[in-house]
Amino acid sequence: SIAGKYNVTIPFVGETGYVPVSESRNSLIASTDYSSGEYAFTVGERLNGVYPFTSGSGTDADPFVITGYKEFKNIAAYMDASFKLAENFVLGDIDGDGIADEEFTGFGGTFSGSIAGDNKVISGLTAPLFERVSGSIRNLVLNIEVYSEDVSVTFGAVAVTFGAVAVTAESGAMLSRITVNGNAEIYTDAAGTIVYGGVVGISDGAAVIMPAVNVDVKLRGGMVVYGGIVGNSTAPAAEHAGTWRIQSSVTADVGGVSVTAGKYIGIMRGDNAVVQSFGTTAAVLKINNVTDASAVGRVI
Repeated sequence: SIAGKYNVTIPFVGETGYVPVSESRNSLIASTDYSSGEYAFTVGERLNGVYPFTSGSGTDADPFVITGYKEFKNIAAYMDASFKLAENFVLGDIDGDGIADEEFTGFGGTFSGSIAGDNKVISGLTAPLFERVSGSIRNLVLNIEVYSEDVSVTFGAVAVTFGAVAVTAESGAMLSRITVNGNAEIYTDAAGTIVYGGVVGISDGAAVIMPAVNVDVKLRGGMVVYGGIVGNSTAPAAEHAGTWRIQSSVTADVGGVSVTAGKYIGIMRGDNAVVQSFGTTAAVLKINNVTDASAVGRVI
């Protein structure tokens, strides 16, 4: 509690003064001066800026509205909240001039909230957007430019696992109408392992609905798993009967000592997905320079 006219409790996050979404839905109605140690401010001046977003309170009914990268990167402190994108932006572009000012390497941890993309475009993605997703992301366009090479690892260790939305999408996650455009090149040595999915690297039962992937891909490594949509699908999707409706114009050139690849799914455990196509499907897959038409690389 900070002594003052109204005795309000203000939890702080680092030096920003922003309140965590789980704690900040209490009403702050006073307009008076407070001070406590190094912090001094007028509550009335913070009422419209309690959160580091344009508007909203982070609930499903009143999502945080994001108008640029500077706000978008604050998702890291609100991984269970609801968001809505209001503008296109470039990752790393702090001042809004369309040029990246810093490197964005993705959000660590698990995102359990929701993002309504409203078909806005996020450009400049060079790493998975999230480490793990258990929530929902819909109507989002991602433009990727991925390049990774000379990754040396101990035999059997994963060198690179890539999915534009997430490294791993957990059971209960829903990724709907995600569009991925761009280029991806990943190279490792003969001991390296690559697991690549256009949307998700590993799906542990996530529902991936109507993705559209238009990416030129080149992978070279020791053990390579490639899926145009999902690299490794380990469990049935909990919702929508595991249905995947896919639009794809991927051109994938995949090579390695051991390659498992499919136009849509690299490895599928059991009969856990019904693969359907919609729109224009013109995916081209070459494995060690041999054209392959398999929708799924391997079912185990």
